[in-house]
Amino acid sequence: MLRMQPPLHTDLENSAREDKFTLITGQQRGNGRTPAAGREPPPKKLKIVENGFSLKPWKLRAVLGDEAISPVPLVPALAAQILDKKETSKLIRRLNEVLPIPYLQHLKRVKSLKEGETTYIYLLLWRLDSLTCDIDPNLVINKLKEAGVDVNSFSRHFRREMVAKFAPLTRSQFEGLKSQPSYWPCNFHEDKYFESLVTSSHELWGEESRALQEAYMARAWASSARGGGVVVDPSTNVVVAEGHGTEGHPLHHTVINLVDLVARSQGGGALEHTDKIDTLQYNKDILQSNKVNGTGQEAEDRPTTSHNHLKRYGSIAQLSTVPKTGPYLCTGYDVYLSHEPCHLCSMALIHMRTRRVFYSVPTRDGALGSCDKIHTLDGLNHRYEVFTGIMQSESHDVTDCC
Repeated sequence: MLRMQPPLHTDLENSAREDKFTLITGQQRGNGRTPAAGREPPPKKLKIVENGFSLKPWKLRAVLGDEAISPVPLVPALAAQILDKKETSKLIRRLNEVLPIPYLQHLKRVKSLKEGETTYIYLLLWRLDSLTCDIDPNLVINKLKEAGVDVNSFSRHFRREMVAKFAPLTRSQFEGLKSQPSYWPCNFHEDKYFESLVTSSHELWGEESRALQEAYMARAWASSARGGGVVVDPSTNVVVAEGHGTEGHPLHHTVINLVDLVARSQGGGALEHTDKIDTLQYNKDILQSNKVNGTGQEAEDRPTTSHNHLKRYGSIAQLSTVPKTGPYLCTGYDVYLSHEPCHLCSMALIHMRTRRVFYSVPTRDGALGSCDKIHTLDGLNHRYEVFTGIMQSESHDVTDCC
């Protein structure tokens, strides 16, 4: 079960104060008077930070795969009418043996259809190649005979059905399928966690989480004049590293610098400039703690607060367990970025074993929602969750690069 992170405490507030970056949270309270009749109340002012940067209202949104948020596509399939309803179970067993439908396992094999006062039973035979292919009853009968199916159990009335290409992932998709007149029954097993991301009803949308997210994103924006990023251990709410992109090399993006800063917190680091620029910082207390623990009694593996299973389409992050020797880069960590990362940075976040990525402003080369959704691709050996909508710039919704 996903555990809610503890509220933000004094050390984070003190750290933000040391950075001389103040976030004004909450609107000024009114005088309690009701607006005069016929007058609209004055619009709420956008939040303003110390450098005059205006911020949009908080609208957290999970960046999910297209197959999770779009209607389930339909594909053609062939169905046959059963003459004797008593033969239905036997025919289903036989067809499952000799004519399985591997890519349509989510569908029920039979469907009842009422026409007038009569109810007919149709059995799904196989998927059709296209919508326009002709249905030749003789060819269908011959194929059934070759498979050893009793063709006398079927009428010679075969029909083309439009069926769900894959199992619905959300309640909305399932209801959308059921609302169609030609709906062919399919299986749907609701994932309550995933559903809470789709409907924005998870604890991440709570006020306590909002305060944490805005505070971390404020630090990301304060990293430089253009913004930057922050790496957070959500199990302790400790900032592990914070920084920004640097000039002088085409690969020194915010995320790449953060990777090196996190590595430095674990006793590594390969980029010389990350140890020389004052605005690139890592938590030295973590490094010291790792050294002390490394010489003492072995610590037990510490599971993070990531969800405990991996889902398709970038819906749920893989469970990350911090090993006894400390985390591998960003294992179990959350990363807050002022700008949507490019493909290079997004793949680096996968390699870093990041738990969640939060970004504020979309970019034209962004790989986590704008021009791609790398975290939803098949074949990845790790996935992280992606969220956006925190403290977006009012005047620059889309920037050129991360």
